[in-house]
Amino acid sequence: MYNEYASIYRQAGQSWLSLHMLNWLLPWLEQHELRPQTVLDLGCGTGDAAVALALQGYQVTAIDRSETMLAQARLHAELQHATVAWQQADLTTWQATTKHDLIISLFDTLNYLLEPMQLGHLFQQIAAALAPNGWLVFDLNTPLLYATWPEHNHVVLDRDDLYIYNALDFDQEAQIGIGKIVWFQRHDDAWQRGSETHLQAAYSDQHIVELLAEAGLSVVMRLNRDGEPVDLNEATRVVYLVQTNGVHNHSAAIPPILD
Repeated sequence: MYNEYASIYRQAGQSWLSLHMLNWLLPWLEQHELRPQTVLDLGCGTGDAAVALALQGYQVTAIDRSETMLAQARLHAELQHATVAWQQADLTTWQATTKHDLIISLFDTLNYLLEPMQLGHLFQQIAAALAPNGWLVFDLNTPLLYATWPEHNHVVLDRDDLYIYNALDFDQEAQIGIGKIVWFQRHDDAWQRGSETHLQAAYSDQHIVELLAEAGLSVVMRLNRDGEPVDLNEATRVVYLVQTNGVHNHSAAIPPILD
């Protein structure tokens, strides 16, 4: 996955959501005097969030499974004169080796871990990688979103030189979303077609809380993509703000400050 599509991903501007979430997350951290020094980006893709963080003075390590996506990320960092420690690794087997003040995994990266055991293992490694008082921030597509997928086609981009659509479906029994990305890219007077099929797991909020608890982590807040309180009964995407058990005084949680 994200091999042939890596260059298309950037052209389509599909890092916008990660950058959008950073726009409220970083001011929120600073508002609460929680400015981290070291950041770990899990599933960094083409590196837009990692580079944005590095340009603001954070020491950033960024990991992705796709070497093709990392090639795009390295090029982006070079063009922006940003320093990021890039690593190629599969999150299903990744082992923590260093501590970080902030760990992020944005744009439904964790939905790509199809087995609860895989996600539980990752949470265990994240717990080992969190510095004291550190934060984990990640977002997930919810089962409510995948319930809209069966036999649904969605146009992602329609330009003179590039057309992208997703052919979506959902395996209710397996709780697996099936997304076929199809694109047509214009080269001179000819169009080139490409496609990739992506699978994502639908995790309930209760399941996420249980897996986090097994790793010694607990949810401090649940927000929407704009950094506002979320209604779990209606949400198609949830942003989780997480700390190690016992670190945070949940009753003192303050709503985020938005730009």
